[in-house]
Amino acid sequence: MNLLTEPLPHLVDVAGHKFPIVWDFRAGIKLETLMDNPDLPDDEKATQMLELYYPCKTIQHIPNEWQWFLTHLPEAQDAALKFYTGWQAPELPGQEGTDDSDKKRACSFYYDSANIFASFWQQYSIDLTCAKLHWWTFVNLLTALNEDTPQGRIMMYRTIDTAGMPKEQKQQYEKLKRRYELPEIVSKAEQERDERIAYILEHGGDLNDLG
Repeated sequence: MNLLTEPLPHLVDVAGHKFPIVWDFRAGIKLETLMDNPDLPDDEKATQMLELYYPCKTIQHIPNEWQWFLTHLPEAQDAALKFYTGWQAPELPGQEGTDDSDKKRACSFYYDSANIFASFWQQYSIDLTCAKLHWWTFVNLLTALNEDTPQGRIMMYRTIDTAGMPKEQKQQYEKLKRRYELPEIVSKAEQERDERIAYILEHGGDLNDLG
């Protein structure tokens, strides 16, 4: 999609039917936070995604559509995910087939919320506490933050490739990478297990006790 020539979507196609979707950027932020929660089962994530993007009140008033919608929930989930990722520009030559697992996490809406707010205010004079921004608009503005802003600078530190840099410069950037590195996403069970292992190792216990 070309943001300069095509209107931003406010409706999505669910099995050939058009339905209103919550296009505000806050829904996208909530969904990303939801998807990053390792303790939430996938079926619960899917349910909450539908509640975020298709509030009942926006559909129930459409004659004969509510019951039809309830029988096409998988298609509604696919449409919501397509909307969520639809802001992305076409891949540039040489980027095709890039493995997402190789991409560094540049941003967290949880840990970076204050810096994102300050950066939008600094660069765009946008107050995110009251702004009405389409999700696609918000993400494109976020990715375009320059390095003079707090969040733009932090995202640069997290993703910069230090290969080939002079030794001192590389050491400086690697230090900044570690400083601003985002915590690994782990489930509560994994975190508790790691804490038990650390406790056992510190107190000279037996790791076989973990079971």
